[in-house]
Amino acid sequence: MTPVTPASDTRRPMPGSRIACLDATRDALASLSSERRRLERLGFEAPLARCHDQTRYWQFVHGLFAVAAASDSASRTERLRNGTVAP
Repeated sequence: MTPVTPASDTRRPMPGSRIACLDATRDALASLSSERRRLERLGFEAPLARCHDQTRYWQFVHGLFAVAAASDSASRTERLRNGTVAP
């Protein structure tokens, strides 16, 4: 499927770190939000539906990376408390 915006292209590789992946998903969601507003103004229903579908996909992906990043952060905090990792 053709991406609605370049930032929401699912064929492009995701960055290596979870934080960078979160940034990439935020960029995709921001670009889709902007495109959605433009499509609403123009009254293009079919592209607007595609934009909605891609927004839902990127919200899901963002949620996955947010949970993983939070888990990493909690794990690091626990290791710091236990003294098993240097600050």
